[in-house]
Amino acid sequence: MNTASIPVRSIRKSGAAARFPLDRWYVAGFSSEIQDQPIGRTFLNQKVVLFRTGGGEIAALEDRCCHRSLPLSCGTVEAHGVRCGYHGLLYAPSGQCLEIPGQERIPPKARVRSYQVVEKDRIVWIWMSRDDGSVPAVEPPDYPHHDDPRYKFGSGMYHYDAPWQLIHDNLLDLSHLGYVHLKTIGGNARLHMNAPMKVTQDGDTVKVIRLMPGSPPPPTYRAAWPFGETCDRWQEIEFHVSHLAIWTGAMEPGSGAKLDYNLYIDAARTTIWGDGAGETRVQFAQLGFQGGRPTQVEFDIFARLERQPLQRLYPDERRRAPAPG
Repeated sequence: MNTASIPVRSIRKSGAAARFPLDRWYVAGFSSEIQDQPIGRTFLNQKVVLFRTGGGEIAALEDRCCHRSLPLSCGTVEAHGVRCGYHGLLYAPSGQCLEIPGQERIPPKARVRSYQVVEKDRIVWIWMSRDDGSVPAVEPPDYPHHDDPRYKFGSGMYHYDAPWQLIHDNLLDLSHLGYVHLKTIGGNARLHMNAPMKVTQDGDTVKVIRLMPGSPPPPTYRAAWPFGETCDRWQEIEFHVSHLAIWTGAMEPGSGAKLDYNLYIDAARTTIWGDGAGETRVQFAQLGFQGGRPTQVEFDIFARLERQPLQRLYPDERRRAPAPG
């Protein structure tokens, strides 16, 4: 197996949003998360507050009061907007200040940046624009499975304290499951590593399909369904510049009409929506993801394919990268 050393650099915590692909939709959360309290999140190093208005619409503003810069996520939601928890300034979904307690005049500059958001298929999308006030050029992606009565849908969120490039690598290359997740979704590690795969690229999208017929069902699969000694498993991973979608599943051996690269089996799809280039926080459970000069192996084709569209979108990053050692 041929190997080579490649550099992987962590993003600068204070980096500007320009270091990320802009003018596109990113996943901001799920509909069920945004109810009667404001939620503060960071997207592409920009701090944003999400809230739902009295009319049920979801809005997103810069998470900062223009008066004393207290995060608006520390405030409260009212019928017409979000109120700062320090001196009570009330902001509309447009970012304009509507009320300043103790005075009648509202200065024209009393406003904060607003973001375009769309609630679609139980996913909240936010348009991260290059210029303030720019209009989205496209609609957010469709994902009708969440409202399909054949499937059950649930949502959750994970935080990683790791370079986002390595999260891309981790989710595109699921060959690690048999080693890292042995007691849950891993299964037979050797079968996993040698399973037939199809890797394709269409523009800025990279797709990986791995088929594992006759695979011993891992513990999580046995808990979900009374499989026998084996099952037919599959994994589909789609990398988009702003998000990833992962579908995994299993069926009784031979119960599908045909198990090949061209058929999506009619079974439950588990989707992981990830902020494709966002700053992540808190602690990542696996050690060893912080910097260093990793060694590239043959199946790292996923990482090379994934980084091609990113480097094309902001080539200045490629010029600043250190030379391979």
